[in-house]
Amino acid sequence: MWSLLSYDYDKNVTIELVLKNAQKEIKAGDILVVHDNEKVEERLKELLPELVRNIREKGLNFKTISA
Repeated sequence: MWSLLSYDYDKNVTIELVLKNAQKEIKAGDILVVHDNEKVEERLKELLPELVRNIREKGLNFKTISA
């Protein structure tokens, strides 16, 4: 089960807000849902590198979980 939803699919939620929420909320052991589909493809190009940087700056590691 996931613990945080990124809202990467919602164009009403800015990338900056997604990053701010992740920076504030994410902690060790959390599962952050990020979608992989055509609807979010362009947003992910900007979002993912920053999200990964933020996670690493917090001293956390991450792994990909497939469905």
